Amino acid sequence: MKIPDDSWRRLLAPYLDAEPPADLLERLDRYLQLLLRWNLRMNLTAVREPERSIPRHFGESLFAARYVPRGTPSPSSGLPLGQTLTLLDHGSGAGFPGLPIALARTDVAVTLSEATAKKAAFLQEVVRELELSVKVFHGRTEDLAAARVFDCVTMRAVERAAESVPVGAARVAAGGTLLVLGKLGVQPVLAEEWSCSEVSVPNSTGGLWICRRNGLP
Repeated sequence: MKIPDDSWRRLLAPYLDAEPPADLLERLDRYLQLLLRWNLRMNLTAVREPERSIPRHFGESLFAARYVPRGTPSPSSGLPLGQTLTLLDHGSGAGFPGLPIALARTDVAVTLSEATAKKAAFLQEVVRELELSVKVFHGRTEDLAAARVFDCVTMRAVERAAESVPVGAARVAAGGTLLVLGKLGVQPVLAEEWSCSEVSVPNSTGGLWICRRNGLP
């Protein structure tokens, strides 16, 4: 059942810095309906009730979108000048935060990496249904071409964060940004070439770490 726009606005308000346009809310709702439908036959997310799912998954993802860089792509990303910025959502799962970022930041070229076949199939379904120019890579981030790097890499900290964070960080171009949604106060372990700062996620015990890879792009 469609969630009214007023409910979307109320639930997302703490995470946004501007009023969301109606077309964004409509596409977010279509995404949510697909998520709820697929969750009936496979475990995509533990939090399923819209009143909790919208803030937890969509709100926090859109909050992270505010910290995605703007501007021109890094020369080390391999893109010609004038192309859009690139973003990799490492271990995308059900598409958070990558898909809401793609919906809110249409100026960014988003790639979702997901190793689990059923989850990758779900991501491809959302991309197809919402007619997004988002790429879904079915495989481990480590299996991307060795030279493939991105202006920004996003991820949610998982149980094996000590192993997963370096994998995502390795895909950030020089001068690029790593965004990690995780527990408040738990800084990602990265090499000295990184500088990190943290912001609190609204209505959550979590934090968003914004880490920049130092060096000339």
